[in-house]
Amino acid sequence: MKKGMLFTMLTGALLLLSGCGDKEPVNTEVVEISSGSVATAVTVGETMAPLTLNDQFEASKTITEAHKKVIFVFSKDMGSLVHDYLETQPDDYLSSRSMEVVADISRMPSLITEYVAMPGFKEYNYSMMLIFDEAVAAPYKNEKEKEKVMIVSLENLTVTGVKFVATPADLKAAID
Repeated sequence: MKKGMLFTMLTGALLLLSGCGDKEPVNTEVVEISSGSVATAVTVGETMAPLTLNDQFEASKTITEAHKKVIFVFSKDMGSLVHDYLETQPDDYLSSRSMEVVADISRMPSLITEYVAMPGFKEYNYSMMLIFDEAVAAPYKNEKEKEKVMIVSLENLTVTGVKFVATPADLKAAID
């Protein structure tokens, strides 16, 4: 009974928090960057800063020379966009394309993370690296485009390009 009540309260709090605040409409224009700095740890033409994180199953994962693309998500809406697309793909979709998903959940309240988000994440048919600390997320985040999915293209850990997308069609085009 207590667990059910706690779950109901946490779910209500999550819904309340997700609906609060005045959000500006997301600019759905694809932004493509082929040179220069995108974020402190992401500069086209340079090696991406090392990144090792746990996934939702608490397994340590590292972005390596073998990775071709890294999909960064910094907002709930963009997380839903990526999830909706990946849930329709085969279980080996990311690994067969040498891709990783990195989700910044550092701003999520810890109770919501523990009792609502993590159990949900564990039901996904793919693994995603999770950022729990804002200080870890900051070097990878482009504040201007944080309401979009950031797709970093890599060749032996060198950043060869970055795209910011906000629609299902643009996401599909950028990662397929």
